[in-house]
Amino acid sequence: MLTGADDGHSDGIAVGVLDGLVVNRDAHARSTVANRPFPARLCGESFGEVACETTVMDPLEFHREALGVAQQVIDAVDPSQFELPTPCDEWNVRLLVEHMIAGNRRIAGDQPADGEDVIGDDVSAAYAAAAAKAAATFEAPGGLDDTFKLSFGEVPGQVAVVARATDQLAHSWDLAKATGMSTDLSPAMYTTGLEVLRQRFAMFGRNPATYADEQQPAVGASAADRFAAFAGRRT
Repeated sequence: MLTGADDGHSDGIAVGVLDGLVVNRDAHARSTVANRPFPARLCGESFGEVACETTVMDPLEFHREALGVAQQVIDAVDPSQFELPTPCDEWNVRLLVEHMIAGNRRIAGDQPADGEDVIGDDVSAAYAAAAAKAAATFEAPGGLDDTFKLSFGEVPGQVAVVARATDQLAHSWDLAKATGMSTDLSPAMYTTGLEVLRQRFAMFGRNPATYADEQQPAVGASAADRFAAFAGRRT
C-alpha cells in the first residue's frame, strides 16, 4: 500500500537516544531495556539503505502528541487572521492551515478534490477530523509496514510517522508566529522533534523546498524556537 502526503514541509522528559522503546523494523516488536523507558528507534529500508530515526517515546504516541500540539494552536486561530502572512513565504494563515489538513488527509488516502474547501465552516473540527484519520492510518494493523510518499521520497511507516509529526510541529510554530501567539510551545515535544529532525537530515539531507538553511536562535530561546531555527525559520 502506498499512501502519501504532499508535504512541502503527555509531555515527557527527553533523554539519551539509548534510553527508550525499540520498534524492530522486521517485527515492530516493542521491548524495554533495563526495565526503564527509552526512546523509540525507528528503522526501515529506504533508498536501498537502512534508515533509522529516534524519538523519546513510542512513535505513534509522538505523532498523536504532535497532532495535539497542532490542534491547540489551530483552535486559537480566528478566521479574521486567515490573510496574515506566515514564515512560509508562499502561504498565508489560511493556506497553511489548508496544507496541514490536506496533508493529514492524504496520509489516510483521502486526497482532497481540486478546489475543495478543506476547512469548511469550522477550522478546528476540520483539522480534528483529518488528524484522526492520519493517526488511525498509522495505528491500524500493518500501518508501520506500509509505504508512504513524502516530500523526500517513499519511506516505510516507521519513518513516515515521525516525519509527519515533525511537519505538524513545524507548522504549528509557523501558525503561532504568524498569529502573534506565544511560540513557547510544548518544550518536551519540540526537544524531541529537534533530535528527530537532526537525524532525518543526517540520513536524507535537508530538502530546501521544505526546510531552509539552519538559522541561529536567540540566546535563551525556547525549545520550540530552537527547533524552528534548525528548521530554517527566523525566530
